[in-house]
Amino acid sequence: MKKEMKVRSAVIYSFSLIALSLYFSVYNILAYFSISSGIYLAILSLVSLLSIPLFYREKKVLFFSLIAVLSFLISLGVMLSPDIRAPGDLMDAFILLLVGSLMAAGANDTFKFLYSGLSFYLVGVFLLLAFAAIKITIFLATLLDYYINCLGENCAPYPFAVLPSFILFILVLPAIYPYFAQSIFRRELNDKEGS
Repeated sequence: MKKEMKVRSAVIYSFSLIALSLYFSVYNILAYFSISSGIYLAILSLVSLLSIPLFYREKKVLFFSLIAVLSFLISLGVMLSPDIRAPGDLMDAFILLLVGSLMAAGANDTFKFLYSGLSFYLVGVFLLLAFAAIKITIFLATLLDYYINCLGENCAPYPFAVLPSFILFILVLPAIYPYFAQSIFRRELNDKEGS
């Protein structure tokens, strides 16, 4: 498989991450304000599903639509699962919104192998990776603290709940590929410079 095809596949795949970031952002906001998330998230998800293909203005909108539907199903599963909960943290919501916006801003130019888009895309991807890694580290520290405090006592098992950031940490890894294929990217010349 050529580098170009791998980069384009990673960018197409990243649209599912953009959608999931948006969904989890709204999910956190609704949990923070203790609003029932079912109806609101479903409406927002359908609206965002319709808007995702607009980022990509060529002939393969079908791929984006399918990926958007897949990410909608994942977010719906997250919302309905009793083992996964939104932390209800507004800061998490704003970070996920920022990450999704950065990736969306750079995805189209990254797909065309332009450095102008790659910078936005990679900053978004690495911010998402760092955010998820920090959330996992915080969870592990909390878990360790819980069991250290239980030494010598008969404590109940830690009430484990999967956070959306755990899912995003695993899902973001394939989207990093354009970083390793920077040699095929080019700078966009202005009309004045080209003439």
